[in-house]
Amino acid sequence: GYLVLTTAACGADMLLAGTAAALASWFATVAILAMAFFIVLLLSRALVDQGRLVAVGEMASAVGHELRNPLAAVGQALYLVRSQLGTPLQPEVERYLSMAEDQARRAVSISEGLTDFVRPRRTELRSFSLDELVRPVLASTPPPAGIEVEIELDPAWLLADQGQMSEVLTNLVDNAYKAMPGGGTLRLDGTTENGQVHLHVADTGEGMDRSVQARIFEPFFTTRAQGTGLGLAIVQRLLDGNRASLSVKSTPGAGTCFTLRIPVGAPVRR
Repeated sequence: GYLVLTTAACGADMLLAGTAAALASWFATVAILAMAFFIVLLLSRALVDQGRLVAVGEMASAVGHELRNPLAAVGQALYLVRSQLGTPLQPEVERYLSMAEDQARRAVSISEGLTDFVRPRRTELRSFSLDELVRPVLASTPPPAGIEVEIELDPAWLLADQGQMSEVLTNLVDNAYKAMPGGGTLRLDGTTENGQVHLHVADTGEGMDRSVQARIFEPFFTTRAQGTGLGLAIVQRLLDGNRASLSVKSTPGAGTCFTLRIPVGAPVRR
């Protein structure tokens, strides 16, 4: 309303003056007022969005905390029920009991994901080798049947939080496995370029189109029916704290390659 009234007043002055200078002044005034209006509008929306993110974060933290104990009780109850029923179970009973156990595990995963996403992380940087990062992750995340793993790592040292980088790589490896339900190859290549260690995590799976690639780091965005959409969002937060970065290249039907870039560390004598 203020913008319209001011514009009208300036226009009335221009009509009364009837000069080219007054007309130019009116156009300049309208342009400045319009620009100021849109800047204020954008800033207001940004503040509203920030407030919503804070509220969502607080809610997620509270929900994750409050669900932990009830979910643990549900899991324990299901375990006791199964142990009391004995074996073998009737097919119908086994089906519903397994369904309940699966959903309880999924609920625990969602709760833990919410907590991991909102809680602050303390980053402790130290030097460790690329091999010390990759080998333990692959040992703790073995490939499903039908998937081969190929590794080619140059000797390299990283400067990062090893626990957090392990969490990042575990997420990328697990996503690669899930992208190849019919089998395939996971390849990890590590090189050193321009003061950074580049670790390529490539699969021969389903791939992603550009619209999906543009959104994969958004919280709660997922293309999987059982996904929470928090995995890569958590990864992004961990990378920010380690001065590391992640990029992706993908072709539908031809696979995906994530490139993890981590600062180079100094060699450590063991």
